[in-house]
Amino acid sequence: MPTDTSRRAPAGRGTTRAIWLGLLVVLIVGGGTALSLLKKRETQEQDAAPAVPAKPRPFADLPPETPPGRRSGAATGVPFGAEAGLLADPVWQRAVELATAGEALYQEAVDAKARRDVPTLNAKGNEAKRKLDEALESTAQLEEDLIAQRGETDPVVRDVQRVRNRWFDCVRWLHKSTAR
Repeated sequence: MPTDTSRRAPAGRGTTRAIWLGLLVVLIVGGGTALSLLKKRETQEQDAAPAVPAKPRPFADLPPETPPGRRSGAATGVPFGAEAGLLADPVWQRAVELATAGEALYQEAVDAKARRDVPTLNAKGNEAKRKLDEALESTAQLEEDLIAQRGETDPVVRDVQRVRNRWFDCVRWLHKSTAR
């Protein structure tokens, strides 16, 4: 009887799968064993290695540094400008008086704008502008002289600049908000 060979599986197919499965199992088991040996060797090397000394700290014996204190202003309790003799300067005193009155008028102008009271806004705003402008013009040379004497980073100079910048901000708002 003749046999039909077309329906049978090839002769080496099952054997090839078994070989590949065997190789895969050997690789997995061998890889796990190799990893455990590497970890064991690393822990042995770490235990055998001498302790690494800490990095040298060349300034460790110095006391901790503290920032310098301010020389003027509210942080020290010294009235603003007292150290520089600014409070005694008649130009500065007159400018502060004008600016104080101008800032009060400025606040009234701001309140009038909130109420939509345009005539009061213009009246108070223009008067505030005049007083603040005069204070700014009279202290411009004083600020430049202080910068020349002490430098821009001096606390007294910074305080003068801060006050004058506040005055500038008021004038800037008034120029935008009031009629001429």
